[in-house]
Amino acid sequence: MRKSVTLVRSGQNLKVEITYLDGAVTDTTVEVFEADGPVRISVTESGVYLASYRALLADRVRLRRTRFF
Repeated sequence: MRKSVTLVRSGQNLKVEITYLDGAVTDTTVEVFEADGPVRISVTESGVYLASYRALLADRVRLRRTRFF
């Protein structure tokens, strides 16, 4: 089974397309979301990691979210 991840960023919109290929069978999942702050994109052997940060309470609290595809 092979996995392919494609990431397209247009302004604050992020589109992630994940395709699994197993012989003649292909399964594709598309996820679209809006970045609400700076996004760090890391590509590794295991997949793509997106880390985003959002400042809350007059920048005293930072919310960190990590997504894996």
